[in-house]
Amino acid sequence: MPIGRRAEEIAHRFLLQRSEELGAKNIRWISQEGLTPGWDLQYENDDGEVIAVEVKGTTGPLFGSIDITTGEWNAALSMADHYWLYLVANCCGTEPIVQRIQNPARLLSAGVAELTPVVYRFSVLDRS
Repeated sequence: MPIGRRAEEIAHRFLLQRSEELGAKNIRWISQEGLTPGWDLQYENDDGEVIAVEVKGTTGPLFGSIDITTGEWNAALSMADHYWLYLVANCCGTEPIVQRIQNPARLLSAGVAELTPVVYRFSVLDRS
């Protein structure tokens, strides 16, 4: 996960450097704390509400699509406008690019994004 960790580091620095313009207070890198609520970073806005930031990284110049876990998607659904995706392109280069997407669930319901299941988990049930 070196790419993911590097992307989180860049997004964390992005938040710290722009905290005033974003109204970001009490910025936490919660994945580094070992917490997995469905996002990697969080902060409080001017109203004291938690803003969740899920970070995705690529070494390439842009994203065609991203993989999102069930936990991340459920968090996006429940947090709505308080959930952001930070897509960090060129994250191992000298000039990473951070693209921010607010409320990806709204984009899906508006028909401007698509969510495609690509993996299913198969488990044999204990029938004893």
